[in-house]
Amino acid sequence: MSEPADTPLEPLPSTPSAWSRALRLLGVRRGPALALATEYRVPGEERVTDELIDEMLAMVRRRDADGPPMRGAHPKQTGCLEAEFTVDEALPPALAVGLFSRPGTYKALLRYSNTAPRVQPDRVTDVRGVAIKVMGVGGRSLLGDEDQDFLLASAPALATCDVRDFLELTRADLHSHLLWYFLDLRKRNLWKLGVALRAPKQRFASPADYRYWSASPYLLGEGQAVKYAVVPRHPQAGSRSERRADDHLREDLERQVASHPLTMDFLVQRQLDADAMPIEDLSVRWDERRSPFVKVATIRAPRQELAAALRERADRASFNAWRCLPEHRPLGSVNRARRRLYEVLNRERTRRLEARGQKASSRG
Repeated sequence: MSEPADTPLEPLPSTPSAWSRALRLLGVRRGPALALATEYRVPGEERVTDELIDEMLAMVRRRDADGPPMRGAHPKQTGCLEAEFTVDEALPPALAVGLFSRPGTYKALLRYSNTAPRVQPDRVTDVRGVAIKVMGVGGRSLLGDEDQDFLLASAPALATCDVRDFLELTRADLHSHLLWYFLDLRKRNLWKLGVALRAPKQRFASPADYRYWSASPYLLGEGQAVKYAVVPRHPQAGSRSERRADDHLREDLERQVASHPLTMDFLVQRQLDADAMPIEDLSVRWDERRSPFVKVATIRAPRQELAAALRERADRASFNAWRCLPEHRPLGSVNRARRRLYEVLNRERTRRLEARGQKASSRG
């Protein structure tokens, strides 16, 4: 199975817009039908990716000028867990692919985070993230090792369609023009604010109580695309912190896992309609009534004391969506851009950390 760089992509037949989205919701299709599990090249993709890299690199250099080098993405850790990732038995053939091709239990490391590119108090409204490293999966990943990473966030869709929107939103966020990004009538972005506002409102005691989605799609073998989700078995609403401390998410998680084990389900959602469930438009939440998420694995975190050494290990660990078996290759222009972006940010962070005798994370 070849990587996207080895296979020229057909151009995207049409550009996502508020009008095309409305027609799609009504079941009306314009232009040629899209193909399942198929990527398309968006206009100006290489140039836009170059500009995205320049923006993020400049931000990282400004942010870290007077302090230790941090990750370019998700710099603030809100907790971590040592866990086991157990693939379910007797999965249907369509799902028994790659990592899920046979039942088994693997060691795993979970790193929870806030998604803002700057470190800020946990009480500030933000999308939460979780990165899962499944270790020793028995095959070689696209990055050359034998681990499998999954990256998810607490929103099922993004306020961006493709890498072009991703660049615009990133610029607006980095330069504190986020509201203007949505309200600028010339760009017709107001409907994207609706995407953000429709995200499920989650307010939980610890990051392990959130539901997470991948938002972007991935292969599940040849000709099949899926999105991922992680759902806690027994979430507890509300923060147990007496005061909304700057790091209350980590503090609540530490109290939680010190008292009892945690269990989460890992699920996949299959793409059944290439137009209604697009690859190159991350603002579309795939319809869970039409294609329900199906459980393929269980994540179990035993009772544990989350010492500083484990937090440091999680922060130094490498998490990258492209660290995956070929059967689970990331799809879409945003994922293609992320691959190049993480490589550049990792080189920059490595350059600065080497002077400190530390090891960088390849997630940027």
